[in-house]
Amino acid sequence: MTERRNPLAVMVVDPGCFTPAYDAELCRALALRGERVTLVTAPHQNDPSHRFPPEFPVLELFFTWHRFQRLGRWRKFVKGVAYPWYCRRLVRLVARAKPDVLHYQWMRVPPVDLYVMRQIRRRSPITSIVVTMHNVHPLTAVAGPAYLERVLDLANGVVVHGRESKGQLLRKFPALNPSKVAVIPHGPLHMQTAREDAGGQHPDRDRAGRKRVGLVFGEIKSYKGLDVLAGAVSLLTEPEKQQLRLVIAGKLEEPSCRADLERLSSLGIDVDMKIGYVPSADVPKYFRIADFVLLPYKAISQSGVLLTALSQGRLVIASALGDMTELIAATKGGWSVPPANVPALAAALRAALARTSDELHLLGAQARENLLRQFSWDAVASSTSAHYRTCKRFERHTHGMRANKTRWRATEKRTAASARRSPHL
Repeated sequence: MTERRNPLAVMVVDPGCFTPAYDAELCRALALRGERVTLVTAPHQNDPSHRFPPEFPVLELFFTWHRFQRLGRWRKFVKGVAYPWYCRRLVRLVARAKPDVLHYQWMRVPPVDLYVMRQIRRRSPITSIVVTMHNVHPLTAVAGPAYLERVLDLANGVVVHGRESKGQLLRKFPALNPSKVAVIPHGPLHMQTAREDAGGQHPDRDRAGRKRVGLVFGEIKSYKGLDVLAGAVSLLTEPEKQQLRLVIAGKLEEPSCRADLERLSSLGIDVDMKIGYVPSADVPKYFRIADFVLLPYKAISQSGVLLTALSQGRLVIASALGDMTELIAATKGGWSVPPANVPALAAALRAALARTSDELHLLGAQARENLLRQFSWDAVASSTSAHYRTCKRFERHTHGMRANKTRWRATEKRTAASARRSPHL
């Protein structure tokens, strides 16, 4: 007989609304499993029309000042300065609501987040704190190991998306208790849009023509490896270049990448650049016209673009980094190549160009089925709920140990004071 469990009150926190698609799918799946989930986040700064699914409540607690949108290049700086003030609102909210679990998805300023976690621990000791490390390497590089080590030590539970990420995390922080770290795969993204758009798996034949369309999607930053892609394309023969069409869609976050875009445009291939933020509702159409998706990253643990590509039935050519290699192998979703290896990326491009669009789409559809069978959001939510309950048991055990340690210290103090009063004893 299945054990009946009381639902947990869970606050999922994404202060900057960094991964709204992931937040939406995770909270929806947890809510469908009966947990009482609230998403605490910020207004979507790039897409005011964005809406979360109706299965769970959303509280926009962070960065609600309407003028953030108009600050341009100063926006990140001003938001960083304002972040501690908004964090005070989170502390008051948790102290009042006292949820069973506070699940951090991202930490904007880890020194501030560490202070906030300590305040929450003091004001709501029954709340277990869980931290998801979406990208182990970039996050530790930006935040600094010292603060992250304290954050992870304070947290009751840590979530990573693959065995490679767990190993990398434990190598970086050897003092971290391995039993606190749960490997929970990253589920497929933009499933809500796919559910609403039944035609999302079919390419736009009129646009694609006879060429194979390779898609580069997402924020354009130096670690995405556009320079590596340009080098690989330059190694293709002229007939191969004539078979290839690149679609580059995303917001230019680092102006230094403009030179890589210009180089790609000068290599004699058909390049269609859609520079700018892509609203969530428009994401599927870019994958619909693609035959495969390119992710020549230099450093990453897991990629939302990879999960979106596979969930939309598209093969990938991706760097063998972090948990991406394991996911591609499990789904048979494309080619893994050594990072920053130009000849290897060129060879994978040739392998993709050697197949027809129909063959690529058939293999992509099979990879999508493998993904949905092995990494469904229901399975992700089940593992996440189980981890929450493990954290609650760990919290009770730790709380008891802390209480015993406090009582022991008090006894030591009383004994020492008695000895000072009666030195002859």
